[in-house]
Amino acid sequence: MIRCSCLIQAGQIAQAQQTNLEAGLDKIAQTYFSESADVGWTHIAKGSGFTDSKPSRSSIISMNVPADTVQETRVDVLHAICDLWTTETGCHVDDVVATAMSA
Repeated sequence: MIRCSCLIQAGQIAQAQQTNLEAGLDKIAQTYFSESADVGWTHIAKGSGFTDSKPSRSSIISMNVPADTVQETRVDVLHAICDLWTTETGCHVDDVVATAMSA
């Protein structure tokens, strides 16, 4: 199981989009690691997250990958996460913070 933690602003992403994002993260985990994704969500209360003194629109997505994952695969996974997020939510790539960390 590949653990994915998603930190988003409350009300930023509709439930249907979250469902699609979970399916997309699962597909990424299956494609690169042949494992399912276990996705958890943390919602930051409105007015509690800021970027450049304005309410934040950023999403933080952290995927815990196996320790032996080579850099090239990590880069591919990060691109896949960013592509998924921008396609599904319509956000700008600058609003996506993605990590592929070893568990």
